[in-house]
This record gives sequence, structure tokens and C-alpha cells, in this order.
Amino acid sequence: MSPEDGYFIYVPGKPKTKDRPRVTKNGTFTPKATLDYEQCVRDTWQEAGHPTLDGPVGVHIIYSKDGASIWVYELDEAPEKIWAADIDNLIKCTLDGLQQKGDSGAFVNDASVRQVDAIKL
Repeated sequence: MSPEDGYFIYVPGKPKTKDRPRVTKNGTFTPKATLDYEQCVRDTWQEAGHPTLDGPVGVHIIYSKDGASIWVYELDEAPEKIWAADIDNLIKCTLDGLQQKGDSGAFVNDASVRQVDAIKL
């Protein structure tokens, strides 16, 4: 399948980055703004009447200052063994590694990355 064959939602409003968890004397918690945005995305999915997919999926997202256009689609084939690493964590670590530190790096700041294409096999 391709994004055009999948499910589409549009989440209005400025997209939110995921804030780091906060650690206090009472424990660790996710900031409210992050939880609110994640819930907004879930609510938009549910309101569109889309099913919860249980299997390999592809996700195509276009962010603008006004909202996020999101396509979720089922993949035709899955490898026999899927490793546990989350693709977003793989991407984040790789981008952080590519970011300039000292005299080396692919780019000065990962904030300059405008597109990522990644596949986990």
C-alpha cells in the first residue's frame, strides 16, 4: 500500500515537539503540553473513524505552522523478525550523531533537517 491507499487525518494548530520528561522529587512526568498534543492527535484519529492497525505500517507526515497532515497506511509485507527499536528513537539518535560537535558533523544543528526518509527492516 501507499499513503494514498491508507488513512488520512489533519491535526489543526501549530505542531508540538515532544518535551523531555521532567524529574522531580515526586517522580518523573511528561509535561502537560506534550500530553495534550498527543491526545489531540489520537482524538483526531478516532473522530475520523479510522481503525487501530495491528501490523506493520507506514506513516507520512507533512508539518506546517498551521497543522499536520498525516497519512497512515498498512504495509504489504513484514520481515520475519521485527526488532524492537522504535524508528523515531533510531532517527533521533542518528540525527544527534550527525549534528556538529567540535570540528565534525554533517550539519550545525538538527533543527535544520526538513525531511527524513527512514525504513526499519
